[in-house]
Amino acid sequence: MVKTYFIGGEVQADYEFFQGVQLVGGICYEYKNVFDIKSLANHNATGSPLEVGGITYPGLPFQYFHTGWTDISENGNWQDESDRSIFALYAQGVFDLKKLFSLTWGVENLSFTAGMRYDDYDDIGSSVNPRFGIVYAPTEKLRFKTLYGTAFRAPSSDELYIKNNPAWTGNRDLKPEELETLECFVGYDFTENIRSSLTYYKIKTENLIILSGREQKNAGQAESSGLEAEMRMGSGKYKYAYLNFTWQDVKNTTRTTVASEGGESRTQEDYCPGGIPEFYGNIGINYDFFDEHVIANLSLNYVGEGERSEEKKMGRRKLGTR
Repeated sequence: MVKTYFIGGEVQADYEFFQGVQLVGGICYEYKNVFDIKSLANHNATGSPLEVGGITYPGLPFQYFHTGWTDISENGNWQDESDRSIFALYAQGVFDLKKLFSLTWGVENLSFTAGMRYDDYDDIGSSVNPRFGIVYAPTEKLRFKTLYGTAFRAPSSDELYIKNNPAWTGNRDLKPEELETLECFVGYDFTENIRSSLTYYKIKTENLIILSGREQKNAGQAESSGLEAEMRMGSGKYKYAYLNFTWQDVKNTTRTTVASEGGESRTQEDYCPGGIPEFYGNIGINYDFFDEHVIANLSLNYVGEGERSEEKKMGRRKLGTR
């Protein structure tokens, strides 16, 4: 059992300096507190000796407590209490190049966006991440968009503070995962009611949080890329049919070097970590009745097979190609 308290606020402002240039900026603050964590159990699942009611129970073999369901929070709790404060500043500029340069021929829309965000976490440090984008539409029906940026993922309270778990434990020294993203989009409207899009994306991740032994560590790297396609046909806000699918390729690129007991050293090649479907898609229809008071949706979802991990082994150790 756990209780969570969350509070936050944000102030945002935008200003158009002159026709074609608009700036947006903001400041936000969040506070999260995880407290009053309790652990109730009728046996020792911590993996280590645990004293309950004057009797020490081993991690193994499995034994029930003579006291039945017992509060073991004092010396066998599953997570430490924690809190986190987040302060962020961000700014973004949108430049309408069509208006700025009075473009008329072959340009329905042409704009450039540049932004920056600063985040400061009191428990894991700070990060600065830029983002850029350009949108070009030669006609009302055809449009292109390219986005590039960096981001990060802060470790969760579980990844930081889990304890007394025989399978894995948290690590208070974890740093955020760092991501670099690229996205290319093309959209085309066949008619006013039939729209389509195709998106290519590529993501590189550094400081990937993975399980190393029994402890979470920043010890991995990964790359993923894919295609997303969508077609939507509709005549209203709630009357439409849709079809979309995603193909993706995910690789662990950590390239760990492992030495065998005989002294032979090999480096793990890039591999699929397993459990990730290469293809998935959706098809469905949405419709409203009685002037939008009743909305119905029927959909079919397909998720392809998730292959087993391609990670190679050398005895009990990871191995790859020379």
